[in-house]
Amino acid sequence: MADEQKARDVVTAWGAELDRTESEWLSVTAAARTPESVTGFWTELDRVLAEERQLRRQREWVSGPDDLLHIARAADDELLHSNVIAWLLTADGRHQLGDRLLRDLLAEGWPGAVPDTLHAVVEREVVRGPRRADIIVTMGPVSLVIENKMWSDESEMQCQDLYDMWLDHAPDVRFLLLSPDGRLPRTAKSDDAVAAWRAISYGSLASWLEAAIDGAPMSLARLSAEQYVASLRKLVPDQVPFKVTSRGGRLSG
Repeated sequence: MADEQKARDVVTAWGAELDRTESEWLSVTAAARTPESVTGFWTELDRVLAEERQLRRQREWVSGPDDLLHIARAADDELLHSNVIAWLLTADGRHQLGDRLLRDLLAEGWPGAVPDTLHAVVEREVVRGPRRADIIVTMGPVSLVIENKMWSDESEMQCQDLYDMWLDHAPDVRFLLLSPDGRLPRTAKSDDAVAAWRAISYGSLASWLEAAIDGAPMSLARLSAEQYVASLRKLVPDQVPFKVTSRGGRLSG
């Protein structure tokens, strides 16, 4: 008998809960059907649409990217970035920044005497054996090998191979990895290769360029550089100081 009573109590409680749920559901659906629940909706919608049309007429209703690289859907193009950086490293480029970027990179990454950079030769996509160096800068007896990684990772042994294949390119060869976060190479394996590589981030490059072009004369080239900074700020928004790192830590002050 006790079990039967317990079962009746459970059924009664379940029935009461079902009735309560049904009552709540009916009250909600009834309210949704009540015309008063949407009083003023169409008037408010008309007002919003009129405001939107007015904003469009005033050219204040805007969307989409505002920098050239994102407009062209080329902001993630690694080759494009390498081309721009090679241009910035060219002392007689129309940017009129001279050899400032090259000198600052060398001074930050390899403290000491900076080689003559005024007549540096900048080359793109230089091939040796199975490897291709993104940028090679030759300054008499000194060469700088730059590997650029936008969003891709290094291929297997890539930085080790670049080190091995370009070590005899000049009496003094230096290696620099450019990437969004400024990470050090993962594929430099030997102790000598690890010690040789330096790294810099796109954020550091953007900070340097933003400061450098501030004093440059107004020209189409300066506007191009400003557009490039704008695109970099969208890609790597963090404001970071200009610095070059090595496996032993930060080199610059």
